[in-house]
Amino acid sequence: MAARPKVPARHLRDATRSMVAFFELQRTTVVDHWPDPKADRRPGAHKARVDELFSLTRWDRVLTPEIFSIAMGAATAAGTSIMAGLAGFEEEDYDADMTVGWLTVHAAAVAAGINISTRADLATALTAGLAADDVAQMFTGYLTRRAPQIAQTEVTAAAGFGTREAGQQTGRPMVKTWKTGSNPRSTHARLDGETVALDALFSNRARWPGDSVLDTQERAGCNCSMEIDTE
Repeated sequence: MAARPKVPARHLRDATRSMVAFFELQRTTVVDHWPDPKADRRPGAHKARVDELFSLTRWDRVLTPEIFSIAMGAATAAGTSIMAGLAGFEEEDYDADMTVGWLTVHAAAVAAGINISTRADLATALTAGLAADDVAQMFTGYLTRRAPQIAQTEVTAAAGFGTREAGQQTGRPMVKTWKTGSNPRSTHARLDGETVALDALFSNRARWPGDSVLDTQERAGCNCSMEIDTE
């Protein structure tokens, strides 16, 4: 019988709150130190300012454990529920410790990507001569749109990873099937019901919905899932 992951809604709520809190912290820090970009119009001056204003190393250090926590929680929920849904296995058979290495690398890469994108927005704002109030408004957009989207993406990705991980941990030959979520992209709607071997790629080259190998426009906000079954 096919097993589909069950990830309680609280994981998405907690992930969204975590991302909102992160962007609130960034907004306060950045806006409080926002310079007058019109004070120095020398070529390259804005780059020096953004390097001082927004330390990628610092923000990666703050965000990486948050992304790891989101991913570990969702992956473990998915993995244990998959085990419970497969004949001959129990929730306790899922070994979350085996996922730490991959999730650690994943969290660091995701955090870096998020912060690089924010830094680029800030560099653009400095070049355009935006005031602190404009930058604060930019972060308000992050809170209302970007934070929920990142949360949804990462919960989806982690659930997909946990689903495949559970299948691998059974040691049985398995297949996986893409299940389209609500209001899907046309590219994802076409994937609905596609079945491949557990360790194979779907036709969009993803290992699971929300896979970080996908382009941003293909993974951002994805709420698809996948189920697994014995061959």
